[in-house]
Amino acid sequence: GAWYSLPSVKRARAPRARRWGRSTRRVRLPRRVGEAASRRRMRTVRPTAETMSMSGAVAGGTGKTSASKASPSLHVTTVRITSVSCVPSVRCNSNPHEVSIHGTLLLTGKGLTRSMVVAFPHTPGARIGPLKLGDSRDRALELFPKKSEDQEWDNKCGGSGGTTLDWVDSQNPTGHGDLYIRLNKKGKIFQIESATTRFRTAEGITTFDHADKVAENYKDLRAYTLLSSPVPALGDRPLVYWIDKKNGIAFVFAYYPKERKRYVYKIIVFEPNKTFCPEEETINSPKWQAIPSYALEPPPELAPNY
Repeated sequence: GAWYSLPSVKRARAPRARRWGRSTRRVRLPRRVGEAASRRRMRTVRPTAETMSMSGAVAGGTGKTSASKASPSLHVTTVRITSVSCVPSVRCNSNPHEVSIHGTLLLTGKGLTRSMVVAFPHTPGARIGPLKLGDSRDRALELFPKKSEDQEWDNKCGGSGGTTLDWVDSQNPTGHGDLYIRLNKKGKIFQIESATTRFRTAEGITTFDHADKVAENYKDLRAYTLLSSPVPALGDRPLVYWIDKKNGIAFVFAYYPKERKRYVYKIIVFEPNKTFCPEEETINSPKWQAIPSYALEPPPELAPNY
């Protein structure tokens, strides 16, 4: 699952059956689908905003809604897999949900079409939704129609001609938030940032969560700080980043003076091992400094006034 570590796969197993439709498609799998082959296949999946599930009536909850212009959703409701089985039986083993020996994985469900790519995330609640890295500006505006309060500006990090779309989550009952969509000069999305409780990772992490929840679910994160001018709304302290470059996810922590603690301000997804823009700076900026892993405050020599 992921905004997250990428989903991995152990075996292609059938989800619980639901009655949605009866259209079927057959997907030819490799000769043997086992743990190693599945993991290799899943590692090719890019980190996307699709791994953020959409809440229901209360933003950040576990309910599900369909996409609409008033309240766009990253949760797909037009496609459902209701059953999975190996056919023909003579080419399958005793487990009808496991494909082997040139068997074919038969998918039955709603909205299935030819050439679809099927992924089996191991984490319950993971989503594969419509908005993803590499999508166009038009696609972003289709999913998140521009409102009067939304903004767009030149993006310094995306190269000449790059822009940032700021979709304001004005209908969030727990407080307004923002979804920042960064586009490069070719008009393709290279980074997506959620600063709203409407979206969360497969582990349930969202804006305002504390750092210990991130540390429990994500290992091998590297820590950095951005020594930019203090912002009162973010606690008048430098932002701290915990990053997994290999899997393309970052957690940004701001400071809450009342609790004297850091909290998750943003969750960012970006292309693994490629361009990452902290607040439109580059990682080559002198303001971008490494700090000890899982640290929440920069050392005194970097930020003597805090």
